[in-house]
Amino acid sequence: EISDHAYDQLEEELRKLDPDNYVLGLVGSAPKGVNKIRHDYKMLSLDKCYEVQDLKSWMEEHEVLSIFKLDGVSCSLIYEKGQLTMAKTRGDGVEGENITQRAHWIDDIPKYIPLKDAKIEVRGEMYCTEEDFLHLGQAMQDRELARPSSQRNIVAGLVSRKDDIDLCRFISFKAFDYINLAPTHAPLKKEKEKFAKLEKFGMDVPDEQIHKDFSSVERRIQEAQEFMA
Repeated sequence: EISDHAYDQLEEELRKLDPDNYVLGLVGSAPKGVNKIRHDYKMLSLDKCYEVQDLKSWMEEHEVLSIFKLDGVSCSLIYEKGQLTMAKTRGDGVEGENITQRAHWIDDIPKYIPLKDAKIEVRGEMYCTEEDFLHLGQAMQDRELARPSSQRNIVAGLVSRKDDIDLCRFISFKAFDYINLAPTHAPLKKEKEKFAKLEKFGMDVPDEQIHKDFSSVERRIQEAQEFMA
């Protein structure tokens, strides 16, 4: 095992040496078992940026929205006529694992939303808070299960379990993307409209900020660095 930073450095080196290498197109890991399900649109990872100047050049004069990165397991939710009909992991980006039964135990995932005339997909991140991680550890110990050692890894472990799926109640969810699968409304034009829509549905969303100039972005980066210190 290596750190995320060391992994990212190796990935960036490969990108420079061989930009078309197939490994660069891999996301996560392939889903296992018979519960595989294909995504309507690929769930890809975001491009990374390591230099402030590169970020500034990418932004140019555009208004941008920022959120802090969530460290957990990506999840896709499908709603038809307002009802949650499917939940799936990101998997390899093309196919994920059906985790609908487990999603029903996660309080942050609404089972119904006020949207009766459309089919939509909501994407977000499943994660475990520090407080819930402590309670989960005790609950697992009471059932004579091994105590979890990692907040990040336990989320993947819980949603993949065949038994004790009620333990998924210790998982939280934040939504950050909204996709019309069978559009009956005008498409959303800006990212902030997605967040407003998700909040209207009663979903928890990350703290987002709108940046109209790069000095505001630099302050946001400084906040992240201070948080991670």
